[in-house]
Amino acid sequence: MKQNVFFIADLHIGHKNILHHQKQRIDAMGLTDCNDIELHDKYIFDMWHSMVKRNDIVYVLGDFIMKNQEETLKVLHILKKHGCKIHLIVGNHDKSSQKFDNMFESISLIKDVRFKKEMFDFLDDDFQVIMCHYPMKSWPNKCRGSLNMYGHIHDNSPWVDYETD
Repeated sequence: MKQNVFFIADLHIGHKNILHHQKQRIDAMGLTDCNDIELHDKYIFDMWHSMVKRNDIVYVLGDFIMKNQEETLKVLHILKKHGCKIHLIVGNHDKSSQKFDNMFESISLIKDVRFKKEMFDFLDDDFQVIMCHYPMKSWPNKCRGSLNMYGHIHDNSPWVDYETD
């Protein structure tokens, strides 16, 4: 069975103010205005279910769900209904999600994953990814080709550092 791996950050499900801070989401998601958080969340659920299938792995790089505990649990059941495996890399808005460690494959501040070429036929070599909600200036094996994946930066930030050690 084919297994996909997805990386996503800053979904801000249930975050009532996200559309005030990120107005570009309104047009991109076909929403009507800054108060359309229910349609915002529905758009995310629809996109998720159109792509994520049974046994797929999803790495959420923070700022996942901003609801109370009861509503957070409902959202997690909605997103996991097809049997995907979710790893949460904790962001600054993930207080309620962290309480449901039984719903995640893992919860961590920083996640170091090596993708093996024998598991993914498109890889020429093993590939290491260091995940964190926040961008890092340096990380393990940066000079050997490992990748830092992060969220938190909600735009095309000019902060880019391609320098290697």
